[in-house]
Amino acid sequence: MLSSIADRIWDDNNDWPPEVSFLMSVLEGHCPFGAGPRAMPRVKYRVRAAVELDDAGSGDRLTLYTRDANTEGLGFISNHPLPVGAEARVLLPSPGDRAWVINCVVLRCEQIIHGWYEGAVRFKQPQHHFQVELAA
Repeated sequence: MLSSIADRIWDDNNDWPPEVSFLMSVLEGHCPFGAGPRAMPRVKYRVRAAVELDDAGSGDRLTLYTRDANTEGLGFISNHPLPVGAEARVLLPSPGDRAWVINCVVLRCEQIIHGWYEGAVRFKQPQHHFQVELAA
């Protein structure tokens, strides 16, 4: 599986907290990429991103470390719990040192170890730059 965005955007994971790299490895080992029942294929998409919750009122940006994405949403790891059902905006790096600001809803956010959470957001509109192209 390939995505046009996968070849153009890839964060330098070397400056991520060691816990994030460890958790990515553990989650990858528990459910290898591409395994399991998925309604839509996804692409590995690992970048440092931010999220702004609509109901937070403070305008704070929380850091997310993304795992994978497709046109409908993305998976992440965070050291902040996000309320399920909350409306938010994710800010993702894009080509040309710009940011995509994408409206979304928090689908899940579960603690996986003390102080760290695994979750997913659903985009409010399809994001075609995460379109997965399947090899024929």
